[in-house]
Amino acid sequence: MPEQMNAVLFHKLQELSRHNAVARALVFLWNSGTLTYEDWSTKAISLLIDQNETLSAIAVDVEKRACRLPKTPPTSPAR
Repeated sequence: MPEQMNAVLFHKLQELSRHNAVARALVFLWNSGTLTYEDWSTKAISLLIDQNETLSAIAVDVEKRACRLPKTPPTSPAR
């Protein structure tokens, strides 16, 4: 089971590392053998949780803004 979790966690970090420097660093550190599995997994899980909370906050903000938009789109001016 830990090997499977490790593979899933590593895969998620690789996806995130395309756009996130911290994830890139964690992937690099794991590949270089610098961190123990416990240290690496703790940092990786924390990063994924932080990323998820950030995305959730953005989604809530967008939803609030959408609720304040007019229900009918504005009419375009005649040409």
